[in-house]
Amino acid sequence: LSTYAITATASPLAGGIVSCTPNPVSHGASSTCTASANAGYTFSAFSGACTGATCSLSNVTGPASVTATFTLTPQADLSITLTDAPDPVIAGANLTYTVTVSNAGPSAAATASWSDMLPAGTTFVSLNTVAGWSCTTPAVGSNGLVACNKASLASAGSAGFSLVVAVAPATPAGTILTNTVTVSSSTSDPTPGNNS
Repeated sequence: LSTYAITATASPLAGGIVSCTPNPVSHGASSTCTASANAGYTFSAFSGACTGATCSLSNVTGPASVTATFTLTPQADLSITLTDAPDPVIAGANLTYTVTVSNAGPSAAATASWSDMLPAGTTFVSLNTVAGWSCTTPAVGSNGLVACNKASLASAGSAGFSLVVAVAPATPAGTILTNTVTVSSSTSDPTPGNNS
């Protein structure tokens, strides 16, 4: 009794795994092919001997070829860093935070945003303007949330912000303020650990 091989291929090869059972298949018998996407990909459709979302071959009378197409899932590795000067702070003086937002890709980061709840004992002074970014801040002399967003931050793109706050005059000498900034996007982030 004749048997026939079914050639199952993933497109692209890194997209996932395609298998058919049984394979080879006996003359006139049936075989079912399945596709499993690798991390970062989603399965799109079969083509070749069968088309669509599922693949069932019936009454096989010769060799067959099946291709499973996978689509790369957009991912953007956003990161954010924060440096400050002076540190420790000086009571009654200004403190400058340098905020850097970066996208290591591989895709653009849609609706990228970062935010910073100013530390207790500080009030807002100023924030520089960065092209393409829209920011909201507390009123000068007030504490509160600084938030900035951009419709899309390109892969390998970055932006630097200079955030100036005033340190309360009653702050004890040698005080080290703790401040946490966070960044996010609607695009999947493969390494969220560097988002704050």
